[in-house]
Amino acid sequence: MASIGGDSRSTESLTLCAWVEQACLNALLNQHAWGYVCEGLDQHKLVLPGRGIRKDAACFTADQVRNILGIVENPWRLMFACAALLGLRAGEILGLRVEDVDLQNRTLNVRQGAWRGKLQTTKNTASENALAIPSPLDRFFREYLKTWKLNPLGLLFCNRNGRAYTSQKVVEYHLWPLLDALNIKRAGFHAFLHAHATLLLQGGASPKVAQRQLRPVENTVG
Repeated sequence: MASIGGDSRSTESLTLCAWVEQACLNALLNQHAWGYVCEGLDQHKLVLPGRGIRKDAACFTADQVRNILGIVENPWRLMFACAALLGLRAGEILGLRVEDVDLQNRTLNVRQGAWRGKLQTTKNTASENALAIPSPLDRFFREYLKTWKLNPLGLLFCNRNGRAYTSQKVVEYHLWPLLDALNIKRAGFHAFLHAHATLLLQGGASPKVAQRQLRPVENTVG
């Protein structure tokens, strides 16, 4: 299991974890937090490197994220929670292996991704992040791993053919039906990422820190 090297980097990780934790608790557990919506965020201050955030980019509100996670079943629940609470992209989530999850130290290592069902290594070492797991997500992981089944690739999420899921199919067959049932406009994994950025800012993180947590598009898969 990879670790977060260096005292400075460890301190940064703990600080970021505190922001994420506070944001999660405020947005997902505190009933008084449901008043905000993404339109209240000045998105010009938070730009994804290489692509940016369009004014019309889909973004779930905290209330919508809570409602989605409240009715969805695993493995989709953990997938969507990783996107909303860690800012992981679809490819990063679908490429996770069980060995990447360290619940003892509450860290998640991103070492590879999945693109159209095929596994790929991250393009550079900057993408190989050890992310701190906040308390709400820790509970989701523990619940999911109780019923996780061994597979040849050791994938955290594995389809019936023993391969990584395809993000497009996850969205089309498992996310959209939920959104339709909740009367939420259809969107993809990126709506969770944009919600994550909002949660970070609500938790006290600066736009620069929130942007770094999302990681450059060119350095990730998916």
